[in-house]
Amino acid sequence: MDPLFATHLLNDFGITQARQISAAFEALLKTFPLQGDPRCLALARTNLETACFYAKKAMAMVPENQKKETP
Repeated sequence: MDPLFATHLLNDFGITQARQISAAFEALLKTFPLQGDPRCLALARTNLETACFYAKKAMAMVPENQKKETP
């Protein structure tokens, strides 16, 4: 199977990294002003969500972050 579309099960280290990535994006989102154009804020939030997804995907594709397959 092409690794691009494979499911990657994370080991404990990978799970910790995924949580750290999430926390970093949540912290960034909290720095946004509560006032302003709601559409712009929604787009910024959506794009942060997309960036977080791809950051986690990139991390999950690193073999050291994956559980070893058992036969």
